[in-house]
Amino acid sequence: MSAARLLWGTSESGFQFEMGDPQGLYVDEGTDWYAWTHSRVARVRGLVSGDLPEHGPDYWELYPGDHGLLEGLGATGYRLGVEWSRIFPVDTGSVEVDVEERSGRPVAVHVSKSVLWELDSLADQDAVEHYRAVLGDLRDRGIEPIVTLIHFSLPRWLHDPLEARRWRLHRGRLGLLDSRFPVEAAKYAAYVAWRLSDLVDVWVTINEPVVAAELAYLWPRFPPAVFSIGAYKRAVMNLLHAHAAMYRAVKRHGSRRASNWAPEAAWVGIVQHMVPVQPYRVGRRLDEKAAGFVDRMHNRWFLDALVYGRLDAEMRGEGWVAAPRLRGLLDWIGVNYYTRAVVKGCWVPPFAPLPVYPCLVDGYGLKCRPGSTSRDGRPVSDYGWEHYPEGLEAVLRSAAEYGLPLIVTENGVADARDALRPRFIREHVAALRRAAAGGVDVRGYLYWALTDNYEWSEGFRMRFGLYHVDYTSKERRPRREGVDAFKREVERGLDA
Repeated sequence: MSAARLLWGTSESGFQFEMGDPQGLYVDEGTDWYAWTHSRVARVRGLVSGDLPEHGPDYWELYPGDHGLLEGLGATGYRLGVEWSRIFPVDTGSVEVDVEERSGRPVAVHVSKSVLWELDSLADQDAVEHYRAVLGDLRDRGIEPIVTLIHFSLPRWLHDPLEARRWRLHRGRLGLLDSRFPVEAAKYAAYVAWRLSDLVDVWVTINEPVVAAELAYLWPRFPPAVFSIGAYKRAVMNLLHAHAAMYRAVKRHGSRRASNWAPEAAWVGIVQHMVPVQPYRVGRRLDEKAAGFVDRMHNRWFLDALVYGRLDAEMRGEGWVAAPRLRGLLDWIGVNYYTRAVVKGCWVPPFAPLPVYPCLVDGYGLKCRPGSTSRDGRPVSDYGWEHYPEGLEAVLRSAAEYGLPLIVTENGVADARDALRPRFIREHVAALRRAAAGGVDVRGYLYWALTDNYEWSEGFRMRFGLYHVDYTSKERRPRREGVDAFKREVERGLDA
């Protein structure tokens, strides 16, 4: 792609940005995350901050002003989320569809035109029209929208995290573990593509699917926060088959062409959180095994299945089986990058379900003391993430091995003082340019985020925005050094 057609912009998700209107008219109480952030058990156990999403930046009402800020940055692209729970506040399980299965798992869900009309009768038409207005406003400003269909949050009719936690995942509405999840996700994807594809060409099925499973069941922070290696494996497999069914649904029902930026209508990808994984002690077999395992499971497991049709069904990082029905179900890859991971291998008992249990090493990458300096002498963000810009080039080169176009769909820093952000932007865009100069097919760079937002378990404490948000008045104020740094990189372009 020519440098002139590279997308520059920012990213958001629905749950993190939409709520916050002063009258409380547009609060979405229908998500698992809303229930979770209001639950006593999550607060008492320190799994949430105590901040509430209904006090957020109010993108739902204030989107025209935010889009004006995008224009001022010189942005040409914007990734935004559509909330499943807003489109379908009621259960869609009663709408019958034909399901094609392999080995007991759905790989294709056939949504007919009559099914779409039945789904239309259940959908919240005000929400649909609102998203059409948001997308139309972006189009009017010459900004290419990228729509994410699932960005962590799920409808509570599909996932009640308190119920799932109370019954230790054995009963209730289990979300990612529910056998209905891939089928209902495909219905939702088909319907949204049908209603919005005249405004959208570029789609994301699922944001960071591996992270969703890891943080729910391996390193429990996300709802329902129940440790279970078996549940993690079930969730990841369900997410894989949900993507497959959603991909086919969007391809079938999103065929209207919205613009000429994307190679085709219904250009469908998935967004991977990618980290360069390094062993703590090079030459120590257990550390190197742990690093290889994390790289394969966190970075490559989904992509191997969806590009090559190679499925590591046991999830041990030690082999794979052919899965031809999954091969080729990606058009592009979204890369979310923040920092590296330095790991060591922890002791694993005989007959454990994992070949090694990887542990993050304190003082590096994802596990630093907020606002400090890492053990390698690098600055650390407010989140405790090490500044490691060369890692972006590394993960882009790794993702490029799959032979598909790439978009950096998230890259940002929590930095309330705006002290690190200018350097972060400058050095990460430099890494992007090095990757592109080396032949990597990069189609976009989207900073996280335009404004401050509700950062999941951390609430409002982590300030990623180029624009500061006063959560009382909802006023946006530029973090001048960061804004200017971003604008300079947009003006310089890819070939600077």
